[in-house]
Amino acid sequence: MRRPGCDDGGVLRQVAFLRGINVGGHRVGKDELAGVFFAAGATDATAFLASGNVVFRHPDPPGPDLSRRLERELVETLGYEVPTLLRSGPEVVALSRAMPFSAADLDASRGKPQVAFLRAAPVGAAVDSVLALAGDDDLLSFEGAHLFWLPSGGVSESGLPLREIERILGPMTVRTVNTLARLVARFLADEEF
Repeated sequence: MRRPGCDDGGVLRQVAFLRGINVGGHRVGKDELAGVFFAAGATDATAFLASGNVVFRHPDPPGPDLSRRLERELVETLGYEVPTLLRSGPEVVALSRAMPFSAADLDASRGKPQVAFLRAAPVGAAVDSVLALAGDDDLLSFEGAHLFWLPSGGVSESGLPLREIERILGPMTVRTVNTLARLVARFLADEEF
């Protein structure tokens, strides 16, 4: 949805991955969510799926300042905190194509590859601590500020302690690689990066 009278001026699209937007009895409609982004200065905003993905254009680049601004706007509008992890369009396109797991690993798994979005790339002891939490059935791989995860089966069947990982790494939100591919196909395939 484009704000009437606004020209994007060649501003590249960004994607906000929101954690916990529609959980705990909360339900936020797509138009209401887009309105929050317009209030924070976006010129174009569209919510994708009900799991908290917003594709938008904003004159400020993705980063901590814009993330905090959007989080403040979400608290003011919704009344609860929503961690907001931002990525540029090119980053999302690259993530949708990245696969740190081998074809053999993918074939052996009944699970779908997942990507956890983090605020920053972890280092040292944090990486080691998280990798040590993976059992024999779950594969993990860090790629910058992202944790790729290949569960052996369904996510709910996994013994991977996501709350403990979040305690170590800070706020994160998880999407399937398929969700990223669908988002790219719908919103980012025609972008010129």
